[in-house]
Amino acid sequence: MFKSTILVAFVTLLNLTTISNILASDLDALMFMPQKGKFLNTSAFVIQKNWYNKTKVTTNVKEYELNENSFEFNNEFRYAFLDILNFGINLGYVLSDNYTKTVPGNPATDVITKSNGLKDITFLTRFRLLDEKVKPVSLDFELSLSPSLQNKIEPGANNSGNALRGSHKFILNTYVGKNVERFSWMAQLSLIYSTKSIGESSTTGIEITDYDSSFDFNILTKVQLKMNEQFSMDVGISFYNQGKKKQTDRASAVATDFESQMNVSGLFNLNYELMKSKLLLDFGFEYSINADNNYSTNGIAYVNEKSGMYKISLGASFYF
Repeated sequence: MFKSTILVAFVTLLNLTTISNILASDLDALMFMPQKGKFLNTSAFVIQKNWYNKTKVTTNVKEYELNENSFEFNNEFRYAFLDILNFGINLGYVLSDNYTKTVPGNPATDVITKSNGLKDITFLTRFRLLDEKVKPVSLDFELSLSPSLQNKIEPGANNSGNALRGSHKFILNTYVGKNVERFSWMAQLSLIYSTKSIGESSTTGIEITDYDSSFDFNILTKVQLKMNEQFSMDVGISFYNQGKKKQTDRASAVATDFESQMNVSGLFNLNYELMKSKLLLDFGFEYSINADNNYSTNGIAYVNEKSGMYKISLGASFYF
């Protein structure tokens, strides 16, 4: 009887370990890493809307409402040199419209500006330090470098700007996660540094704005429920802190100083593995509630309030 109990316990543990390893290798796994010699291509169409009101603090008078609508296409391509090491490149294209209402209810006062074009290219490398197959959790580090090849072009009333930042961006991501039967979790810490940049006029091409360097960070956690071999569902929460920022108008030498701002987002994903370990389709939704962003221009205090964001995405991942 005792030997039978030990045998059943051992078989059960073996099955759970096998399931965990299978889930960890599934294309929708939160801590998925391509195997040596394999390619992973991830594409996504993203619709995003941002909004806020600009209010003068001393008079509590709303000066304008801003709504930004954008459509993006992003593509990321990775190759694994080792099971624990892969390199990638990310490219994207943006179509963005900004609607500014200075006098609510009077369309004649609305200002529409556009920022369209290619996004800054990003290079990535990800390294797995610990693997849950032999350790309690998986632990990955990822370094992202996005160099700037052109200044940011500021959109004007009759001219489109570009979709470039004008600054170099460095991101260090740390991931930790684990699969337990049909449940998995993942936590991520991102440290983000952007260098100084310059904004050009879309009309004259003259350099008109200086942007100081900035430091942001993001904390994200996700959990996933594997409903069957093809379907899974993710839910998560993100805390993104935008650090203090400063921009200076070159013509007037007037500086605008932005205080730090915390944005809290909820995330939801549905994943469907159309072809086992080859093709994954996913739908994503994100909604963000942003804290008020206080800033001052030429000694006058303002606040961007009642701000938020939502994002809808459709994506596909090919593994070969």
